[in-house]
Amino acid sequence: MSEPLNQRFLRLEPLIDRALELDDDAREQFLAMCAEVHPDLIADLRRALAPDDAVLPALGGLAAEVTRERPTDRRGLRAGAWRLLEKLGRGGMGTVYLAERADGAFDKRAAVKLLRGHDLRFKDQLERERRVLARLDHPHIARLLDGGVLPDGQPYLVMELADGEDLDDWLARARPSLEARLQVFLAICEAVAYAHGVLVVHRDLKPSNIRVAADGSVKLLDFGIAKLLAPDAERGNTQHLALTPDFAAPEQLQGGVISTRTDVYALGALLFLLLSGRAPHPAFDGNWAGFVQRITEDDARPVSSAATPDATLALAPATLRGDLDAIVAQALRREPVQRYPNVDAFAADVRRFLDGRPVHAHPPTLGYRARKWLRRRWGLAAAAGAVTLALVAGVSGIVWQARYTAAERDAAQLEARRSQAVRDYLLLMFRDAGAQAGDAQALSAKTVLEQAAAGIEREFADDPDARQQVLASLAEIYIYLGDFVAAEALLSRFLQLDDGRAPGALRAQVHSDLADVQLRRGNPVEACAEIETALSLLRAEPGDQRSAVGTALSLRGQCRRMSGALDAALADLREAVSLQRQARGATARETAAAHNSLAAGYLQAGALDAARTELEAALAVFEATGRGASVDAANTLNNLAVAAMLSGRMVQAQAWLQRALEVRRAASGESAALGALLVNYGRALTLLGRFDEAAPQLDEAIVLLERYTGADSIDSASAGLALADYQTTQRAYGGAERTAARSRDTLVAKLGAGHPASLRAAAQLAEIQWRRGDATSLARLQAAIAGLRESGASGASYLAAALCQSAIAQRTTSPEDALRDARECLSLRRARNGETHWETAQAALLVASLDPDNADGERDAAQAMGVLRDALGERSPRVIEAAAWMPR
Repeated sequence: MSEPLNQRFLRLEPLIDRALELDDDAREQFLAMCAEVHPDLIADLRRALAPDDAVLPALGGLAAEVTRERPTDRRGLRAGAWRLLEKLGRGGMGTVYLAERADGAFDKRAAVKLLRGHDLRFKDQLERERRVLARLDHPHIARLLDGGVLPDGQPYLVMELADGEDLDDWLARARPSLEARLQVFLAICEAVAYAHGVLVVHRDLKPSNIRVAADGSVKLLDFGIAKLLAPDAERGNTQHLALTPDFAAPEQLQGGVISTRTDVYALGALLFLLLSGRAPHPAFDGNWAGFVQRITEDDARPVSSAATPDATLALAPATLRGDLDAIVAQALRREPVQRYPNVDAFAADVRRFLDGRPVHAHPPTLGYRARKWLRRRWGLAAAAGAVTLALVAGVSGIVWQARYTAAERDAAQLEARRSQAVRDYLLLMFRDAGAQAGDAQALSAKTVLEQAAAGIEREFADDPDARQQVLASLAEIYIYLGDFVAAEALLSRFLQLDDGRAPGALRAQVHSDLADVQLRRGNPVEACAEIETALSLLRAEPGDQRSAVGTALSLRGQCRRMSGALDAALADLREAVSLQRQARGATARETAAAHNSLAAGYLQAGALDAARTELEAALAVFEATGRGASVDAANTLNNLAVAAMLSGRMVQAQAWLQRALEVRRAASGESAALGALLVNYGRALTLLGRFDEAAPQLDEAIVLLERYTGADSIDSASAGLALADYQTTQRAYGGAERTAARSRDTLVAKLGAGHPASLRAAAQLAEIQWRRGDATSLARLQAAIAGLRESGASGASYLAAALCQSAIAQRTTSPEDALRDARECLSLRRARNGETHWETAQAALLVASLDPDNADGERDAAQAMGVLRDALGERSPRVIEAAAWMPR
């Protein structure tokens, strides 16, 4: 039976892609390779590459459509918002043009790739893959900016324009030092590791996909051909021939499973090139089967042996022997499990070499480590024989250093074991789920995680150590995704199964993570207990635990803040920032996260300027380190919005929240954090009178928070109060009362009846009941006010709101009591917010309308009303209500 035309072309297409990228001799070598491996395709392949388009129909309609070229000169063409200026090059994916923005929105240039053809299968995948790859926001990755389909059906991608030259061209021209080569390599690793963090594997790392600028900065190109981490190899597949074989891993050439370690191999091949000027394996000699056999069955030669005198770009062999030979060999292991477990581990070994420390790839013999120690401390070692006292002091120092180094080594090995166990297990789950689903790209990562979590104890029944590593790490993934219910189940199971053999650092991390979960679920008492356990374990661990202790102190600060101990919380949060700066540096993610947590404390204390300073510092770090579109940045943007709301700048707050929502949805999808953002956004829209927009935000928020934090969590209760406020503006008092009552009951159960948050909920419920006509509600409002007076600074803003509401409720029945409460509300708001805040203006207008002895009452009311209108707009329910108080 003959092969269907569409199936035949699916085999032919990647060979056409690869051949179009090659010139002259290289193309002929590739065609010879294809003739050997796929003799049934070679005639069609040669016809597809023929310059005469008249032969294309012989390949069938699909092939002819995909391979045919559009008009050669497409300068001036509009591709969405971009105008093509000049052709930059042509390859297997199509033609690349220099382009500029054509809509006048801003001045920017980019590279536009006009992709060959408009095959329906490709168009179906384009938008899905474009959305995923647009999340690759890193300074060393040429970003995918836009994409779409031209009116004639041709797909296009808009990429960031990368300055500089290809990696091999840079190497040939600059002939850089060893340190310069390794720094460029580390920048490449940083970009690839970032992509792996969002489950994107490049698959085709090679010199022509890496640009090096004049200042040594790096950009990786063509992540557009990367796939999400999901197996797609089938028997008879030709994709492996479309690769650049000099840099392809054995599993790619054999059509095996692709993982992050496939990129580790390619990085090893690139490092081999950077050090020796050559590829790791002998060049293709026309025998494809033999070429594949060499790569899949023989280890790569040592990089020092490739640095022969005729290798003009190579460094001296003596420089490469030893550590660099070992590092490159570890990355180029034929079996993926024998390579570095991830790109970060690979890069860390290169940094150890640069620092003169022992590398993990080298056999850890005593003599080797002693030589490394002496090389770094030759002056101290030479002086050590001077006197016996100096020798004793030196031995004492060595013992301490050995213990410290052992602690570092153990921590690194623990992290490597965790990473390897989790990566291997998740890869297995993605592969199995893909086989069952039939379409791996349609899989939900959350679905795979759920399947992975369900099978942990079965899969690791005979390996309890690995089971604990996987339980802890999957829990952290769930925390990152904002699913605290699932995370708590895994962490609790870890502790149930813990027999005391798990490393102290791992147990500390589990207790710290459980504290985080308890905080997110609104259980500060339980959270405080967990974090104290974590701190005790960390302080008993050897080595430098400053960063881990700093993270734990941030959590304890949040716990104390939620419990009302604001001064103690701020002390913890300040210390956390200091420890992270010492351990990680001012621009580290952990330091930025500590700034964010301290800002939340300042927000609660009403120190808005200090909060903004911390938040702006955190956001600057995230943006400078390529994390401007990360969940960390989304958290910071949310807190900036809260700061703007507390400052009375509602329009700015709404803009911050919109940006935060865009980042959060793109970075992590559905989560508790997204729910919390939606609550804030719904509150802001309600206050601005944009009710049609507010309702769906609040509805989605409640669904997400109940799903990921539980229906009885503090976050769910907060969402309920926001919904009750919206319902009140719509005069749906019955629903508002039920919603607010549920939220109050949850807060009382979690925090106690005397907590400011519980009292605030009680005051809001009393207000709703008053609006329904319940005459007894005023007494309950006064009881909440009395409780808030006792709560101190942490309840000041809630107290002011309750006093103003009491004044509104008593305007007609007890005007003197109403004026007293309004004046106290105004005094609190002036002290906390200043004169220009809309809340202060609301209180001032209320006082002016109630004070019969104020001769300037009408003027004061008009001024206050102007501030209120400017801040909230005419549609705001606060503005509409206040208009009725204006003196007549």
